[in-house]
Amino acid sequence: MVKYIPYSIVVGFTTGIGITLFLGQIKDLCGFDKGGAEFVEKIIGYAQSISSFSLPTFILGVLSFAVIKVLPLINKKLPSAFISIVLFTLVNLLIGGEKLGVATIYSTYGEISASFSVINFGNLLSVNFLSL
Repeated sequence: MVKYIPYSIVVGFTTGIGITLFLGQIKDLCGFDKGGAEFVEKIIGYAQSISSFSLPTFILGVLSFAVIKVLPLINKKLPSAFISIVLFTLVNLLIGGEKLGVATIYSTYGEISASFSVINFGNLLSVNFLSL
């Protein structure tokens, strides 16, 4: 069925997804405190929160992206994304990024639990799948 979908539709659809993903990352890259759920809401939210722009967050993000793009040109066998994460996590720790206002996962979402939750399948046994 997929072979009957026109090329222009596939390209347009994937381009739209790419733009949506890119726009969603601007908030974290710039350290903005507002955003939005929809395209126009995000743009308005970014414009309203331009005063919360974090230069240290932006610089670390751009440098990290540069390492991801340049490292494969030097050595294709090195995992550039992993190296970038480790390198700029260490840089952030060394420069005291938290004091400079660098946005991190912890500063954005708080502590993330490392424990596993037990899933309760008790209610699943009482579902009659034949009647659905």
